[in-house]
Amino acid sequence: MKSDNDTKKTEFYNSVASGKCCNLKRVNDVFRALSDETRQKILLLLSYDSLFVNKISEILEIPQSSVSHHLFILRSAGLVVSERKGKKIIYKVKPDSICSCCDDYFKYFRQK
Repeated sequence: MKSDNDTKKTEFYNSVASGKCCNLKRVNDVFRALSDETRQKILLLLSYDSLFVNKISEILEIPQSSVSHHLFILRSAGLVVSERKGKKIIYKVKPDSICSCCDDYFKYFRQK
């Protein structure tokens, strides 16, 4: 006879195997967005301050078109939000995103 614990484990294993445990597409989108070093740098900058594309471009010394492409990926993954300020768009980390964990992630690696 299976115990309640064994039943719960089996249910959990089945939900993972079927992909029903969580939104795995969303998880993959976030990890894909976080897998690029430039996007990690952008997130680190945005975790400190809201910035315009031209400022990010200036700081990282990469073309604005590249910054815009990376920001598109970060927005698509739900990590970054934008707000129009006149003719420009300012970007910031989405307050309720996984980026709250990213801050700890960056702190951990800063110490190493």
